[in-house]
Amino acid sequence: MIKALSWLLAGALSATACQPTPDRAAPATATTAAAVTNEAQAREAVNSYLQEMPEGGEYNFDSAMVMQADRNWLVLVPSIPGEGRKPNSAAFTVHKQTGDIRVQFLPRAGK
Repeated sequence: MIKALSWLLAGALSATACQPTPDRAAPATATTAAAVTNEAQAREAVNSYLQEMPEGGEYNFDSAMVMQADRNWLVLVPSIPGEGRKPNSAAFTVHKQTGDIRVQFLPRAGK
């Protein structure tokens, strides 16, 4: 019984050790100065947020999609395919009242 538990523990530890780690640190949240009341403001807030990041130029803001999601705006910004990168989209939520921006999904570089 103890031998089986030790194998189970060893398997669990090795599985967590194999989890991918991000190769770049993206800030998890940011805040705009005021409430975000429409789609254009949500798009501009995410555009400003990503332009501050080193990989901000890898996204096509002209093709961004904005959707309402309760108290948030959901902004999907497609990435520009390039050498070592596959086409993908980054997803952000922008809180309508506070302007807080949360990263939901930021694709990793496929290098």
